Amino acid sequence: CSKDCNTALDLLSKGKPKSDSSACALANILHPTPCTKRKWQVILLCRRSAAKQLSNDLRGALADLELAKGITSNDDDVAVESIAKDIDDLKAKLNSIKTQDTK
Repeated sequence: CSKDCNTALDLLSKGKPKSDSSACALANILHPTPCTKRKWQVILLCRRSAAKQLSNDLRGALADLELAKGITSNDDDVAVESIAKDIDDLKAKLNSIKTQDTK
């Protein structure tokens, strides 16, 4: 899942291909508006964060959530408050682990 999210984020960051000879047909089809592109990026970052949490990469998961929160806009349909809550929950989990390690 994390690898698929990376691939999709790479495709979104490349933008519209300059020629029809692109190796990826999907990149030729998907040219979202900036608002839609931002929403997709946020969704993919949140999904990648979830995948990283499942593989115990909590710092990577937190970085993805913070990046997702940073690119959201109040005009988007993305749940900014939900992302903020997930960040707080993940920080609490990291602090809990850090506290257990020092005992």
